Amino acid sequence: MTPGRSRFLRGEILLALGVIALGIAYVFGTMAIPVSTSGYSRVGPADFPWGISIALIVIGGFLLREALSGQWVGEGAQADAPAFTLVPFAWISLGLILDFLLIERAGFVIASAALFVCTAYGFGARNWLFTVAIGIVISFLTYVGFSYGLDVGLPRGLLEGLV
Repeated sequence: MTPGRSRFLRGEILLALGVIALGIAYVFGTMAIPVSTSGYSRVGPADFPWGISIALIVIGGFLLREALSGQWVGEGAQADAPAFTLVPFAWISLGLILDFLLIERAGFVIASAALFVCTAYGFGARNWLFTVAIGIVISFLTYVGFSYGLDVGLPRGLLEGLV
């Protein structure tokens, strides 16, 4: 542990409790999923959410144990860790906001491509044309895989008549 840090790492404890609280919230959400008892399938619509709920609670418990023991090791504890920079954070945040604002109107492909481009730019990509092209291709392939392969209805948006 670095000098000047208390045995109990307050921020880390709050993060661990937040992960546990998120897991508990998922438990309540999962309990609200209607499950049919008829049929032959052993895997139902609530199985995956139950797994996520339990995993979040268990991971939060491990994080809490490490935070309470003072053994939490993260990037911030390393002397040579890079400092926080606002510009990449702002680009990635912009991508998430654009995805949220565009997904219903513009559709999954365009919203996800915008998220990809902003995230790539935040991580250092500088070739806009190549980044946009890759973002559109990955988003479109993901859309096709989910919509036609898994029968998940993603928003088409501006591509309504095309796909």
